[in-house]
Amino acid sequence: QTMMQKLATQIERYEQYLEGLTAGRMDNQAVYAYTNLLKTVVELGRKIRPAKTEKDAEALKEQANEILESEYGIKR
Repeated sequence: QTMMQKLATQIERYEQYLEGLTAGRMDNQAVYAYTNLLKTVVELGRKIRPAKTEKDAEALKEQANEILESEYGIKR
């Protein structure tokens, strides 16, 4: 669980950083790192199989959708 908390903290840092970028400016390395963090959380979530609650399932679904959109351009 500590690892998941660290990952969540790092994801929040990347979100703040990416939101703070000015329009038209993109940091591809940061986006790549952010996407990989999201993938890691989703994969770990699948392996750990925490007690399912609507909030946890919804959060994982949202993260998966973000990965699909950012990595593959698929909007759901």
